[in-house]
Amino acid sequence: MPRHVRLRLLLRGLVKLVAVVAVAGAAGVGLGAGLAALTGDDSPSGLVGTASTSSTARRATTTNQTTVGSAAQRPEGAGARAGAVLVEVVSAVLHRVPTPAAQRRDRARLSVHVRIANQGERTVANAAPVVLAAQQSVPADRSAVDASGSLLRPIAAGSVADGTLRFEISGAVTESVVRARRARLRIAGKTINKSVVIGSPTRSADRSP
Repeated sequence: MPRHVRLRLLLRGLVKLVAVVAVAGAAGVGLGAGLAALTGDDSPSGLVGTASTSSTARRATTTNQTTVGSAAQRPEGAGARAGAVLVEVVSAVLHRVPTPAAQRRDRARLSVHVRIANQGERTVANAAPVVLAAQQSVPADRSAVDASGSLLRPIAAGSVADGTLRFEISGAVTESVVRARRARLRIAGKTINKSVVIGSPTRSADRSP
């Protein structure tokens, strides 16, 4: 075989060999990347992203579990005990006293129908109910025992107190309540703002001769 023919065949063989090596190298890189992806052995940035995502998910799960656990295991606090006492102001009616002496002092009787449900586990030591107006506090008339019912006494756990509180008001307090048509009542540790109806005059609140 002539020399130039042998050289041409040798060069052709070398070219094929180089091509085969190049293909094998590319296949090896792809195979390595595939194995790395399957085993999680990725580039540093990909590993940080995966770890960050997993850590975030774990932190979120831990936070949710902690929150739920705290809510389920949290003991009943002072706020919850206070919330177990439900106070309802059913109505509030103001009656002016028409006598001349009472009119000079702007005297009136404010009758407030209240219902208190103690849904807690302890007796509520009900402090003296007061009406707040004109920067003054007027206590309930404790002489009106029949009308007030059990509102002026401690309220046992699981019981309901219902009655009408009577407040003898005068001067700036009467003026404030009549002008606003509202009264603020503080009772059983709560302050409630209630609309007031102006009723017909009555002489029952006039104790003057």
